Amino acid sequence: MAILKAGKLEESTHGATTQKVITSLNRGGLWSITMPAQRIFVKIEKHFRLLTPNINLQGINLSGITRKAITDSDILSNFDLMVDASIESGSCIRKDVLYSIVKLYVRVQAFSVSKDVIQKYKLLTKQTKTKFEFAMYWVQ
Repeated sequence: MAILKAGKLEESTHGATTQKVITSLNRGGLWSITMPAQRIFVKIEKHFRLLTPNINLQGINLSGITRKAITDSDILSNFDLMVDASIESGSCIRKDVLYSIVKLYVRVQAFSVSKDVIQKYKLLTKQTKTKFEFAMYWVQ
């Protein structure tokens, strides 16, 4: 829990006003996050987009993206900045928490991409069906 709170931005700091998405969506349960935490998620997102093909998507290499992210020096240094006070530096708990955070983020992103692909497929199928029905109407 201490690591999670290390990524929480205190309400009194000025950075909370710069995170407009969180402020607009917040109904009392969302936290604004610190800059190191934000940099971690932005960097993971870059790895995700780089390693996920835009066309002919047949699968997402979750373990490859996770592996690339947890070995990224920017992510590691920002994670260290975030949790230095929370956990001693040689701790395996620290590595496990980073791995779990990255893995969860990548999995949620993969579900989001999958949902978008399915929606596009359904829309394309519906459009094709409508065109076919329209063509069949004029043939009769």
